[in-house]
Amino acid sequence: MRGRFELGFPVIDLYVNEHKITAILDTGFNGELLLPEELIEKLKLEKFSTTDCLSVDALRKEVSLYSTDVKIDNRIFTAEVVSSKSSFRLAGIALFKDNKITLEQRKNLVLIES
Repeated sequence: MRGRFELGFPVIDLYVNEHKITAILDTGFNGELLLPEELIEKLKLEKFSTTDCLSVDALRKEVSLYSTDVKIDNRIFTAEVVSSKSSFRLAGIALFKDNKITLEQRKNLVLIES
């Protein structure tokens, strides 16, 4: 799969419940997906749990967890979604645990290989 850089961030396109989503590929986020609460509501994702997490500002927060189908390239699988009050859409490193990721900003290259 190929992505690109936008405003200096590596981004990829994926589908959540058949809706195209552009997300930042965040290698510092160890989850699968982080989506804004209002997008989660729009996509009608079903909550299955809550958990405590450590945010980037080092604060413990309770967040809601959702499960949904995700399509990347021609691969469809179930992913865990963490809710966020921010507007960020993050694809975390756990989504690509079995892949090689190449990021070369000068070449506008975001490449995820199996």
